[in-house]
Amino acid sequence: MVHISDEEIMALPEEREQRFVALERIVRCRYEEAQRNLREDESSLPLLRLYMSNVLPAAKRYGVKELEDWKRPSPSEDDWAYYQSFMADVDYCTMDLRLKYAENLKRQTVLLDAVAKQKFRHLLAQMREIVDISELPVERRERLHARISRLEDEVNRDRTRLEAVTALWIEACAGFDQGCTKLEGAVRMLERIGAAVGIAKIGEDAQARLPKADEPKKIEPPKAKGGLVQCRKPSGLNRPLDDEIPF
Repeated sequence: MVHISDEEIMALPEEREQRFVALERIVRCRYEEAQRNLREDESSLPLLRLYMSNVLPAAKRYGVKELEDWKRPSPSEDDWAYYQSFMADVDYCTMDLRLKYAENLKRQTVLLDAVAKQKFRHLLAQMREIVDISELPVERRERLHARISRLEDEVNRDRTRLEAVTALWIEACAGFDQGCTKLEGAVRMLERIGAAVGIAKIGEDAQARLPKADEPKKIEPPKAKGGLVQCRKPSGLNRPLDDEIPF
């Protein structure tokens, strides 16, 4: 049966549009699996209706405007072509949202090499030790540990979100400004991480703006009137070599 559990809904991404994309992917897979298991004498209309009953409310809830005008027909009005048209529009929307997300993700993330990742992990481990011995309240220490863990998770990804660096920076600076002098070392480490991330992002953006190198033009060989070029021997090649060697 086409459905999505409460646990799966809770695990969807934070971004509204990506929540819709992820939800639709789950429901589509369930629909296709149920479709494959239909007997020859069974209709696919109930499955299509159930698919739409899952996806359409999600589209309206998460603000997918291109699907807002769709309405679920009554059981007596079920029409296979209608549902297929709806699925086609859903495919169009999900692809557009995926492309949009990929573009935004590229702008908001940076690619780090293996050496930078290793250094960042080392610095984050040192920051954890500093937070543990700080005089911050337990709640503030837990929030800092959560920010550190989130940044570490991002560092382990293919591309690191810049927002994770900023979030940890704000949390650490807030604790330092409130008189927690032991966090000064953590703030300095974050400065190193932020500077390295900034340099990597600037270099990545500059590389993306570089024009593509044009393919070098090939020089065509000269053509004779008959289509072939006759090569003449340079003068003097018929003379004995002994005449040219002075010893």
